[in-house]
Amino acid sequence: MISIDLENAGKRYLQKWIFRSVTSTLCSDHSYLISGFNGSGKSTLLKVISGFISPDEGAVAWKINGENIPVDLWAGKLAICAPYLEVIEEFRLDELLDFHQKVKPLYKAFSAQEFAQVVELDYQSHKAIKYYSSGMKQRVKLGLALLSGCPVILLDEPISNLDAAGVNWYKKIIAEINTPENIIVVCSNDTAQEAYFCEKEISIEDYLPQPRKI
Repeated sequence: MISIDLENAGKRYLQKWIFRSVTSTLCSDHSYLISGFNGSGKSTLLKVISGFISPDEGAVAWKINGENIPVDLWAGKLAICAPYLEVIEEFRLDELLDFHQKVKPLYKAFSAQEFAQVVELDYQSHKAIKYYSSGMKQRVKLGLALLSGCPVILLDEPISNLDAAGVNWYKKIIAEINTPENIIVVCSNDTAQEAYFCEKEISIEDYLPQPRKI
């Protein structure tokens, strides 16, 4: 079983604290929503959880069966889809898949045709990704994250730029990969569409250093 422990974690930029004293344990077999108003620090907390940035106070620890995982091994157990992460847009879809699987294999060895069909982009697979629409690019990013086979999946506004068909596709893939072995964390203000499957919630507003000014 994999778990992520946050103990009094806090993050600041310059002299301004974004959040403080976040204490929580995220465990496999559960999905978590990180909620909060725009600009409250949801994405920052997700980056702290991932190890992409370090907390300025407190600690974050990843564990398997109670044993600490070294920080430099976290990336191999993590898949993330977020607006601030991009794919190589000069590649075609088959080229991107080939490159990605050399770095981080998906849960099975998808052929280019299989992956294109799963993300429902087989009709566009001959094009460089830079010619894709924003919604199509989001499908690619989500596909690489959700099909990774990693035990920790972090999603920041996962349905941004998706149309109704894309949202239905997202829900279908979530239903397939939301298993007891995984921790899925979603940053969202749209719980009905993006985080409908999350059983637990971390409200970033509970950890703001001072009340929000209206």
